[in-house]
Amino acid sequence: HDMRLAHTLRESWETIGEGTSVVIFPEISDNGYLDVLEGFHGGFALLLEFCKKRGMDVPVYVTYYNKENQAHVVDKPILYSELLRMCPDRESQAAYLCARCNRMGEISRSLGENYALPEDLPEKKDTSVAAVRTNG
Repeated sequence: HDMRLAHTLRESWETIGEGTSVVIFPEISDNGYLDVLEGFHGGFALLLEFCKKRGMDVPVYVTYYNKENQAHVVDKPILYSELLRMCPDRESQAAYLCARCNRMGEISRSLGENYALPEDLPEKKDTSVAAVRTNG
């Protein structure tokens, strides 16, 4: 088990180093996939810690997909070093990023069915996001 984790971390680190994104779905889904997420598992931080120890300050992009209006909302990136300054442990990092994800969910629900440009988004003061229609 530990060998598989070490291999996964090393492989993910190499992939990021090559310029390819790694997508992690940390949401707690014990009660199903809800519109408002109940929390994130903190294990994703292992990869961030692994990369930081090897000199790579990884940007984290929180995203939210709204299946009702097919909006995929992407938050502005946050570097791991910045996240670590605000949230010193995995639990607080998970809580912070889950709250950001839920905020992206609120934005996605406010878009309705017809949207096009990020400039049309409400309350841009607390985030810079991009909304992408994923179908049609």
